Parts: sequence; structure tokens; C-alpha cells
Amino acid sequence: MDVGVNAWIAAFFFDATIISGDLNGRVNLETKAWVSNATASGGKYTFSVFENRPPNNPRVAFTNVRILETNVAGEKYGAGIRTRRGDDEMQIFISNVYIEPNHPPFVDYKTSNYDAITINGGTGLFAEDLTILNWNNDAAIDTKADVSQFVDLEISGPGNRSLRLWGLGPHFIVDSTLDNPGGVGRGELLWIKDAERTTVYVYNSTFNGSPRIPTEKIGWDIGSTPNIVYLDEDPRLTGLMHPMFTAGRPASELR
Repeated sequence: MDVGVNAWIAAFFFDATIISGDLNGRVNLETKAWVSNATASGGKYTFSVFENRPPNNPRVAFTNVRILETNVAGEKYGAGIRTRRGDDEMQIFISNVYIEPNHPPFVDYKTSNYDAITINGGTGLFAEDLTILNWNNDAAIDTKADVSQFVDLEISGPGNRSLRLWGLGPHFIVDSTLDNPGGVGRGELLWIKDAERTTVYVYNSTFNGSPRIPTEKIGWDIGSTPNIVYLDEDPRLTGLMHPMFTAGRPASELR
């Protein structure tokens, strides 16, 4: 856990509604909301995020949170964290979050569509120290946010697609580990909606143990060649990533 990241979120969400403790069943979050120091389980959607009431402040944060054993019995859809369609200005901030939903294995979309995290729109998903294990179904992270940035992301487990990116980005995968042994659905590590128009930057990460994403583990809907850029320099230090990720770093490290 990066103390600087948690401090940045605490300052940014100082006036937010705070939810903490042991939680069971579906928790509805009206933004601006901050889930901190919580353990949650159950519910078709363990955390369901939406923006209904003024003032318009569509932001949500999760810090020091564990999500275990979602309850999707008899349901076609489900997720540990889910934002609502139509909340197109939503921003999601994550630090030190562990998700192990133990979904049943993916068969097809007629049967089930469960994710560990489902982001149905928004301007940005920013996550550091996010671990997702035993998700087993459609996606560990299915995000339609314009931009998604991950530092210290760990995804491990069989499923249809580990990381689904619908927005054009640029997206970042930094200091991360993604493993998908296959055997369930497509078994892809990365899926991109528009391969050539979407940019994915990768730094110091491994994919099934390789520093580059194996070609056969990448899927897309439009285009023919994924635009994945492997960086030699940490993008947190060059001003390319959200300031959350540089919080607390000495100025001498930044450019």
C-alpha cells in the first residue's frame, strides 16, 4: 500500500460520506462516497455506485477494502463493484483493495455475466494496489471509463477476459501482474474494443510471466493491430499519469 496514494484520496474525499466496518449484502453508494476500512460480502452487486441527488459530484473511492463471496445465485449479472450506466462523469479511485468473488465459471453470455469490477462509463478509473483472485467468470475488470490507470494490479484466475478496456485511453498498466491460465471462456489477458485507436501503455509488468502480453492472449472488436506501447521509463515520473500516483513522492523523482 502506498501511503501517499491513501493520503491523496483522504484529502480529495474529506467531505464525502464514509462507509466502513463489516458489511453484508448489496450496499448502494450515492456519490460523493468513500468506502474505507471495510469488509463486504454478498449481494448481486456488493457495492452499487450511482449519482442521483444534487450536488452533482460523481466520485467514489475505495481504500483498505476486502470484497468476498458475492451472491449471484439465480442472477445473470453481478459484480463486487459496479457503477451505473449513464453516469458518464463518474471517477473511481481505488487503493489497497482485495476482491475474491468466487464466481461460478463462465459458460456464455446467455448464462451469466459476472465481473469483479464493472465500470459502466465515466471519465476515469484510477487504482493502486488492487488484487483480484478467483473471479472465474467474464472479466476481472470490465471498464468503459474513458481512461483506466493501474499500478500494482494483480489479477489471477481463469476467466473469459481478465481486463476489458472499452475507452480509447490512454490506459496504463504499471508494476502489475496478470495471470490467466485459460480453460474458461476465451482465457484472454486483455480485450480492447477498438484495437488501433486505443493506446495501452505498459511498464514493468508481467503477463503469464512474460514482460509482453502474448499475442494469443489479446482480443479486440474493431481493427487489426493492438496499439500497446511498452515503456522503458516509469510513467508516474514523467507526468503522464494521474497525480494520485505521485502523491508523497519527492520532487527530485518527478519531471
